[in-house]
Amino acid sequence: MPQILNPRKYASELAGTLCEVNARAIAEQILGAGARFSGDHAIFKPAGVGAPTSSHQDEAYWDAGTNYRSLSVWMPLQEVTLENGCMTFIPGRSDQEIQPHQSIGGDSRIHGLEMLNPVDEAKAVACPLPPGGATFHDSHTAHFTGGNKSAVPRRAYILIFGTETTCRTDSRTFPWNNARSTARDARAAETARTLNVPA
Repeated sequence: MPQILNPRKYASELAGTLCEVNARAIAEQILGAGARFSGDHAIFKPAGVGAPTSSHQDEAYWDAGTNYRSLSVWMPLQEVTLENGCMTFIPGRSDQEIQPHQSIGGDSRIHGLEMLNPVDEAKAVACPLPPGGATFHDSHTAHFTGGNKSAVPRRAYILIFGTETTCRTDSRTFPWNNARSTARDARAAETARTLNVPA
């Protein structure tokens, strides 16, 4: 599934849009006045062959030694339905702990993660949306999307807001992140080596 992390690095016109202004206003209502932009993400799910995204919690990808308060604003650029892979959420408290994850299919060469314990999809809430609609979710919220079985590509733009992070005082670990060995990791390490900066 083609995706771009931090696309505004390559398209500066994404910064300061009405979409961002509105998303920030809502993030401040939810997270408080300290909410700040912390990244964006563009995802392209090809027509007919776009694979499902497994159930996961966003924070499972992040540093286990850090406390986060984060909100993702997921906006489709065309209508999203069950057929083309709308967001689907597993109801639960936003303060629940991060559940065990693994690389998809247990393959450490894959960057994507999936929750180890199956979610109860009977309780899942699908969120079809019109173009420019949005869902808002915390980094602890379990969610997934179906594959794109439609004749139209599914595109989504995600804005992420958060408050100041703090160091955790417990010994939380995310062993699944240490176990991964992806081509993306290798490219990042090579770039860091070339630029002589930490990976």
